[in-house]
Amino acid sequence: MSFTARIRLYLFAIALLPPALMIGVLYYYSSQQHETLYRRNSAADIERITDFRAQFTREVAASMQRAVESEWFAETVLLAERGSASRTTIDARRFGLDFLELIDDSDRVVASSHRPGLVGETLILPKGFEINDSVTLYETMEFDTSGQHPSFAYVADADLPFRLYGGVYMAKRFQTTLDQIIH
Repeated sequence: MSFTARIRLYLFAIALLPPALMIGVLYYYSSQQHETLYRRNSAADIERITDFRAQFTREVAASMQRAVESEWFAETVLLAERGSASRTTIDARRFGLDFLELIDDSDRVVASSHRPGLVGETLILPKGFEINDSVTLYETMEFDTSGQHPSFAYVADADLPFRLYGGVYMAKRFQTTLDQIIH
């Protein structure tokens, strides 16, 4: 390689080096900014979902509390004490729920909204489950005549020998929930 060819090569390398360094520095800082923005957006999304779940839990807990305080519940408890609670009609939708059961202290179903096969059966609550509030939430898989449903289930304590077990099917509300989270 001749002397002039070497000089041309060095000049060409010197001419390309500053733009290449600038591009490298810009890429590094923009990727840092992108990662920071991604983390911030992810944290905001998680907070939004957490807030929505808390709001959803409060709404359904309020529905369960309304059911416990309703005239229907008082009448059903009287019928249950007489041993004829299975004759009562429970409309879970009236309280904004998908399922609703009256259970006794031993978690035996005394009356059911739309699952008559459950009457007389004992509910199996999760291990370590205890009511530490007037309404306690947990996630479960519920079964009915149309199949299995992932659900948010609630147990409402009424300071009586009877409690309410009810909840909502997640799949039924998934589209609405998704719309509320996204918008």
